[in-house]
Amino acid sequence: NIKGGPPYICTCCDQLRYRSSAIKCDANEYKACSQNVVQSCITGLKSVANTEWICTTCDSNLQKG
Repeated sequence: NIKGGPPYICTCCDQLRYRSSAIKCDANEYKACSQNVVQSCITGLKSVANTEWICTTCDSNLQKG
């Protein structure tokens, strides 16, 4: 699993991640943040399966606002 490297790109921080630390991004989940913050963090960058992914660290921080 690790031979090819981490294929998932976080839409927020642009870091490469493995599947265990990346989730599908849904901008509607970040109600604690202002719309401006969400729009600047969720860039629309897609990687694996032509899907937008976000790392668990960025997801957690956006959830907290």
